[in-house]
Amino acid sequence: MGCAVYLENQVHKREYAGSEVSEKFSLILAESGEGGLLRYVDPYGDTIFNVPQLYDLIEEVNDISAASPEVREAANLVIEVIWRVIRRRGYLAILGD
Repeated sequence: MGCAVYLENQVHKREYAGSEVSEKFSLILAESGEGGLLRYVDPYGDTIFNVPQLYDLIEEVNDISAASPEVREAANLVIEVIWRVIRRRGYLAILGD
């Protein structure tokens, strides 16, 4: 089971972030707790985060990285992708299996 990460523009045209980003996102997701936005990621469905939510998601991923240094590299890559989405004023889409 895994997630596929996509960047979406304002009209929801999707661009696959790549297998490495998707794998790194899954590592972050595995380290997430009961709180935060990551609890809403559906492993079998689609989850979409908008720009205001993405600012909170950056904080959450940073907190995970601080608590679990082994995922710091993964967190940095995921945050880089989140910033790309924010600059485009789009959406981060997570598609489950």
